[in-house]
Formats: sequence, C-alpha cells, structure tokens
Amino acid sequence: MSMMPESKEFAVCSHCGSSRVRPRRVLAGPILSANRGANSFHCEDCGQDGLLVTFNSEDAVAKFRDQKHGEIAEKEKLPPKVEAIPIIPLDARAPLGSPLLESMPFRSAEVVSIRWKDQAIEKTEYAVNFEEYWRAVGSTRYRASTVYVLDIGGINHGEPSFQAMRELAKCDCKILFDLGVSSTEDVMDGFMVDVEKVIASTKSLRTLQDFKDIYALTDDCVPCIDWDDGVLWAGGVKTHNLKEIAATLKGIGYDSLVFMDMKRLGTWSGPSMELAATLPSFGLRIYLGGGIKEEDVPMLLDKGIYAALIDPYTPVIRDMVVPKSTAAKPTAAETPKPAATPDARPSPV
Repeated sequence: MSMMPESKEFAVCSHCGSSRVRPRRVLAGPILSANRGANSFHCEDCGQDGLLVTFNSEDAVAKFRDQKHGEIAEKEKLPPKVEAIPIIPLDARAPLGSPLLESMPFRSAEVVSIRWKDQAIEKTEYAVNFEEYWRAVGSTRYRASTVYVLDIGGINHGEPSFQAMRELAKCDCKILFDLGVSSTEDVMDGFMVDVEKVIASTKSLRTLQDFKDIYALTDDCVPCIDWDDGVLWAGGVKTHNLKEIAATLKGIGYDSLVFMDMKRLGTWSGPSMELAATLPSFGLRIYLGGGIKEEDVPMLLDKGIYAALIDPYTPVIRDMVVPKSTAAKPTAAETPKPAATPDARPSPV
C-alpha cells in the first residue's frame, strides 16, 4: 500500500511574512474575543498583532514575504498620507435570497456601489470582485492603510459575510467593520474575524443603553450616528437630539464617533459643510462619511475632522477598477450635484 506524503503547513505573520510570532496574551477583559485576544499572535519582527496566514510550501511563504517586503519598502518611500478611509460595501449574498456564500471561494464577494433608499442600503450600478477593488485602493497610487467595510448582508438582512471577512482580514490593512450590530453578541462575532474596530451604528440599535452595554464589553468598538434628517435608529425611528446623544456617548467613555450622512452616501456630491464645521465641537474624534470624495479630504481635516470616509467608486477609484468600455454612466438623478449653497439640508444641530 502506498502512503501519501503528510502535508505540511507554514504559519507566518499576515503583515510581514515573518515566522517569528508568539501568541498574544490578554491580561484583562471579561470576554477574550471581544478584546481580540483569542487566536491572536504578536510578530517579533514588525511588532504588529493579528491572525496568522498559512501556506503549504516554503516557496509560497518566500513569495508572500517578498511581496510584503516590497510593499513596505514602497510605502516607506512615500510621504505621509492624510487620513482618508475608503468605504467598501461588501456583498457576499447569493442571488434570489439564497443563503450566504459561506462555503464559496472569496472571489464570490463583490464590492458594490450603493445608495440609501427606503431605509435600506441599495446596490446600484457598479460591482467588482473584492480582490480587484483592494488592488486599486491598496496600491501605491491610492495607498489606503485602513478600510471601512459595510457588510450589506449583515446590515440589511442580519446575515454578516463572515467567510468573506476572514479572507479580507488577510489583506495588509486595518478594518473598521460595520456588520449591522444589534446586540453585544454581534460585537463579539465581529472581533472573531480579526478587525481593528467594530462599528456599532444607530441604524441597527434601538437605544443609548445598547451603546452602554457594548462599552461594558469592550472599548474597541466605535459608535456610529446615522443621519437621515434626524438620528436614525433601528425600525426607522428618528430622533433629533444629536448633541445630547454625542454628549452621552462621550460620557459613557467613547472617544471616537462615526457620523454617516446616509442621504449623501454613495452620491459623490460632497459632505455637508455645516456638519464638517460643527461635529468637532462634540469633543470626540470624528470619522465623517457620506458623499465625500478624495478632493474633499484636506478641507475636512482643516475643519478638525479626524478622518474622512471616502464614498465607494469615486471618479478616482472608478478610473482604476472599472473598464472604460463597460463603465455605466450615472444619470443626473442618480448622482446629485453639490448644492449651490454650502449646505442646502436642514442643520441637525
């Protein structure tokens, strides 16, 4: 009887390819996974924490290591980049309402263009494989070191794309992950795929007590206020006490806040200038999203915004990922023009 040779796996750091890694210890926290301690490793060479990447041959490890060293060298040659974070709407659902593609290859996951319509995130005209989209925004031309993932299945249907996210976590970037958190258990699930921060959004939660419960579990979660002519809560409920909500979140202990202008999201029409000027007064690090293009970032940083969340498929990104021969041309109705005044929308504050 012939014997099959035993397969061998090589585990290395996902950031630099080093094999000099050790398990990361968690010294405090009621739930290990919520503090990213479970299955997490520390690299002795690059000093970063994360999950390991496995390969079935030393040649594959060497190729991965050379690729990572090349990327690091290229990034070190470039000047520091302002904090611009691309929004990546991830869709890994099967068509016609079939179950999630948990058993399918990651190539089935797509990055789609979106709009906010009828209290839901709706896919629009563009869709490309994630790997292709990441090659563009993670390239030396665009240089995104952090991405903001909107899990469409999780947000709209309560069915997060965990298999796709496990593969995404292998990319050399930090991930801010909105999976449609509606409970503390969802926060735990989010950290199980090794992301930098889990986002807890008002559109998926019901009260400020939910944010208190989440903070009691972990301080690695970032609250998000979704704005649609009011603060949008689960079930379509709207309130207008924005300053009070921000003050309460700060009082709980949060030091950062995402503010997502849902009506502007995916329109490339520019941010609300009044919001950009007002939000930093809340005394929190503000991540502002909704309609923002790359050209808006310097102005937002000048106004005190901590980070700008860039709309998916801005003209800059479309030029890198969408073939010109097949690119759809959005109509005027689909792509609102910037208002003639600094901000035509009612001020929320």
